[in-house]
Amino acid sequence: MWPGATSDLTAYSQTKLYQLVKDGKLPDWAIILMDQIYSSLGGQHLTPFGKQDLERVKRVNKPLYLKMSVFNHLLCSMRVTVERALGQLVRRFLLIASVIEVSYTRVPLLATTCAVLHNIGVERWLADGKPGRGVYGPEAYELIDVGGPCAN
Repeated sequence: MWPGATSDLTAYSQTKLYQLVKDGKLPDWAIILMDQIYSSLGGQHLTPFGKQDLERVKRVNKPLYLKMSVFNHLLCSMRVTVERALGQLVRRFLLIASVIEVSYTRVPLLATTCAVLHNIGVERWLADGKPGRGVYGPEAYELIDVGGPCAN
């Protein structure tokens, strides 16, 4: 457990996940979506392009700049979706919002159980005729707004 003044980067660099990435022990297909603050980590950490990089490219290569901007938007959209899902889990299962006195070996089972129960609840909500929100899949790319709230 780290004090509140500890940076996220420092705390993350002490985790088992970070050590697995650093040692090259994650599968090749595994990618970890992160904030710009983690851009120095490299490897399987995927971060958005920084504002300075975007501005530099914008001056010399407008098509590349647009591609980089869309990449940033998509990356941010994926991260926001994951963060929203985690927020829903925490609100639905207050148990995971606080310190849980359970062996760390049982955490994956606890997380999976919460996710499955959450998905059952969402499926029942949709089956009751409640509208789904958002557009997903290939048709979503037509709706990309490069200047949206996630843009750098």
